[in-house]
Amino acid sequence: AREKSVFPVREAHPADSNSPLFKSLRVHCRVHRYDPESLGEGAYAVKNRRHPNAVFPLDVGWTRYCVGRSRSSTVGFFDRFSGKGRLRARAKQAELRGDLAAAVECWAGAEAPDEVARVMLIQGDSELNAEARLKRYTQAVSVATESGPVRRDARVKRAELIVALADGDALSGVVRRDLLMAAKELEECGEPEKAADAYAKMKDVEGEARALAQAGDVDKLESVLSGEQEKDRAVRDKRRLFADAELFSSSGDRRQALSALAELQKVAPDDAMVRDRVQAIQGRKKQGPRVDLVVGDVPWKVILGDEIVIGRTEGSLLIASSAVSREHLRIARVDGEIVVSDLKSRNGTQLRGIALTGTIPMGDGVDLTLGREVPVRVLPSTRVAGAVEVEALGSLYLVPLGALTLPNGWSLRSAEDGWVELELGGGPAYFGSVATRDQVSLLVGDAFSTERGAKPFLRVVG
Repeated sequence: AREKSVFPVREAHPADSNSPLFKSLRVHCRVHRYDPESLGEGAYAVKNRRHPNAVFPLDVGWTRYCVGRSRSSTVGFFDRFSGKGRLRARAKQAELRGDLAAAVECWAGAEAPDEVARVMLIQGDSELNAEARLKRYTQAVSVATESGPVRRDARVKRAELIVALADGDALSGVVRRDLLMAAKELEECGEPEKAADAYAKMKDVEGEARALAQAGDVDKLESVLSGEQEKDRAVRDKRRLFADAELFSSSGDRRQALSALAELQKVAPDDAMVRDRVQAIQGRKKQGPRVDLVVGDVPWKVILGDEIVIGRTEGSLLIASSAVSREHLRIARVDGEIVVSDLKSRNGTQLRGIALTGTIPMGDGVDLTLGREVPVRVLPSTRVAGAVEVEALGSLYLVPLGALTLPNGWSLRSAEDGWVELELGGGPAYFGSVATRDQVSLLVGDAFSTERGAKPFLRVVG
């Protein structure tokens, strides 16, 4: 109403051109000096070129405009007549219409960054796509003034969205970095409870506890700390059981190592390292009766057991020939004597061309033919006293018909569960520099020496 008031003009000549106030206004309007009785001594007013019959006093706005009194008032007055006021009005009208893009442009033209950021936040809230929403929030953070409330709101919204988008137990390095940034922003913006949620997703117990302490949430803090204690206890138990398993394995008690790993799998059923360790031991487990050794530098093919059966599909020594029956020939020790017997095979066993019936002693050795096609030779061993050597299909097999005693006094036998075991009756054995137990369950790849760090005397190769 005051802006539309008209005051009598005392004189109509332009005001002092050296005045900084009128220098800034001269482009847009003519300045006139008015009656001091109407406006006050030293007061001025302007006459708008577009409305020559309307005169506006220079005290319109927030303060009385007098020459040299207020530069901020001058700027506000200039903005009103230079377009920023109209842009603000247009921005508000655009918001009312729902044209947020136009509102952003008008607020930007009016040099109102916080208003621009505020409208960007409204745009982000209306976005259905999470990526587009995050982009709007990030733009609002970059536009808003540093210490203003709008920037704080934008930072909180952006951080909350990042936390909401981070889902799942396996977080990538990029997601963890974004979560850490979001958690720190929430702490800086005075949202410790929301920051605690972000730290919880990262499994950062220290950060979560700190944020909960800032929030004053004692109950949840105690729950987190007690849960962490349980986790620490579980981790300690896991490490203890794994260390026990490794100790048992390195000392040769592989059965006990598997038992410790089975207990560990109950504590950590999804632990890949434990699962791989169990599979490694099971995969290398040496089961009889066949075992391939290197004693000194000499390879030995050994068939363990109190007796052996030669057959096509069943037995200790398998011969893939149609002339050989499923179970064809048995070699055993009976009353201290080694005997050979045909197991009623379909094609029979021949001794010097004569069919073998019943049981015959090995004596100094016998040359047999299985099914009139496959030659087999059975003779006393020259390597181990009391053992037998069987020659078939170009290979020579050592058959101890009981425990195999090695030249240094160690012995091998097949346990009831089939696991081949080494018994150290003749002296200690070492895995490199580690002394083993008196009884070792063998794994393929084991190498034992008679002295610490010495060259292996016995190796298990298959």
